Amino acid sequence: MSLGDIGIATSRWNARNKSIALMALYPVIVTYTAYWQFYFLYIFFNHKELAHEVHPDIAGRVNNIYIFIFPVIALGLLLWFLKCLRNQDDIIRKLFRAHYIERKDNPDLFNMVETLAIQLGRPTPEIYVIETFARNSFASTLADGTDRIYVTTGLMDNLSKDEVEAVLAHEFAHIVSEDTRWIGLSIIFTNLLGALPVAMVDQVNTFSQDYKREDLVHMFLIYFIVLFPLWAGYFCVSLVRLFIMFEREHQADLLAAEITKNPDALMRALFRIRKHARIPHIPSDVMFLCIDNPRGGFFATHPRLFSRLRKIASMTNTPIPMISEASSAPIHKRFSKNKLLERTFRPFKPKM
Repeated sequence: MSLGDIGIATSRWNARNKSIALMALYPVIVTYTAYWQFYFLYIFFNHKELAHEVHPDIAGRVNNIYIFIFPVIALGLLLWFLKCLRNQDDIIRKLFRAHYIERKDNPDLFNMVETLAIQLGRPTPEIYVIETFARNSFASTLADGTDRIYVTTGLMDNLSKDEVEAVLAHEFAHIVSEDTRWIGLSIIFTNLLGALPVAMVDQVNTFSQDYKREDLVHMFLIYFIVLFPLWAGYFCVSLVRLFIMFEREHQADLLAAEITKNPDALMRALFRIRKHARIPHIPSDVMFLCIDNPRGGFFATHPRLFSRLRKIASMTNTPIPMISEASSAPIHKRFSKNKLLERTFRPFKPKM
């Protein structure tokens, strides 16, 4: 196995091994977080009794109790994990307000998805459309193995046909590489450790009108100290998720270029999507499902545009196209006609 990315094949192989190694960290982080969180809670609820002892064996007591309660915790986490895994796609569909379409609803889109599915030897995914001016897309896989592709109307109205095909190929790349499952697992693990701290912060905000500012600060400090292992675990799993997302997005770009044999179209699509990727009614922490997430900084879930373009260009020996960033494709090349620009024919009627 090559340690460096000599070509697309070795790059994909190395990325898969990195993702497996990173995913293996999730159970370790959750286990250590659960232990230390129980350790902190034990001290918090028994600090008065422990203060009267000279050399309290806190670790020994915690270990003895934790051995008995760990199976219960593990079973509860497993049941919660399976429930989230089964229902996550329905939650996503309702959150994005997407509606299912058939061939008669959009023949061009359906035919393009079907052609790519036949080319890859896979069943045709279910297609969902999100009514928004934003330009974005994403894919998901149900528990029963059914694949779904989500596309916004803004993407189809502003990108050319070969650019839309490149975007669809990118989503197929996520499906073929089983990235939808990888990402789904990372969502569940991240939400698992982040749900309680976020709920505590929301509770402090709810009580903000009934308490003085000093009391709220003290309350928040107590929550932060007591739940410090959860905060630390949430930070660690979020960091691991970022590394996984970066690798999977780069590999989906390269596989999409390999599928369409048109890396130039994919780079043009990324250019046009970049400034219009934000879907208004979707929380920023859910946007990482999409082909592009405008959220940047330390918690950015997608590689920077130039990083993606440079990776595609270097691996496919294709120059980066020189187009106006976030512009729309020419009307005569677009995937679908812009209804706002259509003129209604009105026959001339002479005045009487």
